[in-house]
Amino acid sequence: MKKSSLILLAFFFLGVSDTYAYQNFICRSTAFKDVIDLNKEKDNGQCVKYVRHETEISYRGCNGEAWTCYDKAQQAGYAVGQEPRVGAIIVFDKDPSKIGLGVGHVGIVKAINDNTITIRDSNWIKLYTVGEHDIDVSKFKIIGYIYCDGSTLESPPNMKITIVK
Repeated sequence: MKKSSLILLAFFFLGVSDTYAYQNFICRSTAFKDVIDLNKEKDNGQCVKYVRHETEISYRGCNGEAWTCYDKAQQAGYAVGQEPRVGAIIVFDKDPSKIGLGVGHVGIVKAINDNTITIRDSNWIKLYTVGEHDIDVSKFKIIGYIYCDGSTLESPPNMKITIVK
């Protein structure tokens, strides 16, 4: 029997439950959807609804106030971290001192150039408007990023598996 088969059997028989498989959502940095269903009266063009619509991240992974999406995504099984990546969802912390950030903000990372990140989002450029713009991340409180491809920069903790022959 191959060593890889033995390891898989060990995972099965030992009941190792944390295999670090993460949820995925659509990675978009181009080819955005044409139809955006943002109802002015119903949802005020919310950034959270836009991000869910565009990426198809689950409701459980991103809902309510934008600043809560990082923790909700992590709890729902999505990979999160502190490094920006193209296609990731950027999560801004709530910041009452900045107009429009009282409940945080989310957007989709399109490009990265040092501290400048191009994001696509809703309600930043203009109310009820989807648009793209550059931000200097050093001037904002960024909670982190939700990764669309399910990979994380952090390494999983060491797991000791003993294979009995």
